[in-house]
Amino acid sequence: MLRGTLMEITKPTGEFVWLAMLDEATQRFWVYDFETGAFHMNKWLTLDYEIDRDLEYVGIDRAQAVEIVTTRDRKINKRIRAEHQTDQRAVPLADVLGTEGVPNARSLTKMKAEGIANSRTGTWVTWKIYSPNQEQTARVAASDIRTGKIKTITKLAGPVETRTIKHDGGEIEVQVRRIAHAS
Repeated sequence: MLRGTLMEITKPTGEFVWLAMLDEATQRFWVYDFETGAFHMNKWLTLDYEIDRDLEYVGIDRAQAVEIVTTRDRKINKRIRAEHQTDQRAVPLADVLGTEGVPNARSLTKMKAEGIANSRTGTWVTWKIYSPNQEQTARVAASDIRTGKIKTITKLAGPVETRTIKHDGGEIEVQVRRIAHAS
């Protein structure tokens, strides 16, 4: 189990890079990979933190970390993904944040769909925030939600509209709103 300081790592432009933990025992960074659902040691980030400081490091609490896990996404390059998929030292998310309130993919979708269902008709709700290099993925997600391919939303919230918003840092936010009450 890792113990240390949770951090949100961003570029100077504000673009999200990593959810990370600085391990208090080793003073090394572990980064959360949204695809593996685990934290992985990242030597480069440790060097940047100690020497270069090309990135920005903001300490966050557990609730903010859970919010990042539930609302953001970050695709990583193939080399890092391959390393993470075979990483024998990976630390599961629950071992860092605990299990209380930390959803798995299925419960996360249901939780978000319930949030949409419980929102006022016409009120935009954030579905997910994507990295700038994931604009196509964000558009596909918005389309899948709007056309009913994500059945949990259709079942719980009824008919919806979606939109994508591009933020100043380049991140793309997918928003959803109910257009009629679920029956």
